[in-house]
Amino acid sequence: MNSYEYIVKQKSEGVWKLRRVMMILLYILLPLAFAGTFLALKLPAVITFLPLLEWMLIFFTWRYVSPEYEYSTLSGEITFTTIYGGRTRKKLFTVNIRDFHKIAPYDEAAEAYVTAQKCTRDFRCMSSLQAPDLYYGIFMLEDEKCVVYFEATEKALKIMKYYNIGTVVVPTEK
Repeated sequence: MNSYEYIVKQKSEGVWKLRRVMMILLYILLPLAFAGTFLALKLPAVITFLPLLEWMLIFFTWRYVSPEYEYSTLSGEITFTTIYGGRTRKKLFTVNIRDFHKIAPYDEAAEAYVTAQKCTRDFRCMSSLQAPDLYYGIFMLEDEKCVVYFEATEKALKIMKYYNIGTVVVPTEK
């Protein structure tokens, strides 16, 4: 019961869908611009390298429009990480579970509560705002009030409740 990790993939909706469309447009327009420039400069041989450059562009940039979010608990601490393209990991933060002021399901009432808290930073570590098991947690990080949105599983909630029984809200079964 001491350690647990969970990974969720960002859904392609809203700003993430826009970013993907913009990236695809870049993949189309950039090679056309290079080809036009090289033809205008009478350097058609350079165009043979465009497929390689296109592959490199896609390989090094697509990962940033398809992130995954991981949270893992170990010995009472929870670490949130962004994983880009299944390869590159960026640790967002680590916080002691006891330092959370509140962990609860995110719904309309919670939206008003979180807004009233006037958090200076928010971390979005979920697939979508419409995710069925969406939770939020409010905590202090380096003298800043922060909120994290994440998808909580039953096992994760049990671990969080174990370390911080007074602040974890678990919905009752209907």
